[in-house]
Amino acid sequence: MAKLPYGFDANPIYETRQPKDEAEAWERLDEVQLSLEKGEAVAPKLAAWLGEAIDHAKRDPTELLRRLGVERGRGKPKGDPNAWFTVGKRICNLEDTGMKPERAVSNVAAELDEKYSRSQFQKFRDAYRAAWHVAHNPE
Repeated sequence: MAKLPYGFDANPIYETRQPKDEAEAWERLDEVQLSLEKGEAVAPKLAAWLGEAIDHAKRDPTELLRRLGVERGRGKPKGDPNAWFTVGKRICNLEDTGMKPERAVSNVAAELDEKYSRSQFQKFRDAYRAAWHVAHNPE
């Protein structure tokens, strides 16, 4: 087993990354529960993940649930990193057909069930417009 400096273990069995979604978090917790029920040792990767969550939660029960991945974190939900392009393009296309900017933002927000805040929709539009301008007006 290779050990790297600063306590990083390259062996993937000790992987402590956050679950990709709530379903994966519950699968991990089910595995922990099954091991405990059988009186068996918890798998090292699960023990490390659970221990990291407990350590970083600092006795805050809500933070523990977030760290385990069974409760959504604070702030905005993880979004599409390309939203500035896809959402911004949609808003700009509506504006380019003559729709007023506020109406275009409202329409796209309704289409996406308000997945983003109004200011995020405006930022996506502005980012798309700026990128479009740079792409079509090279200097």
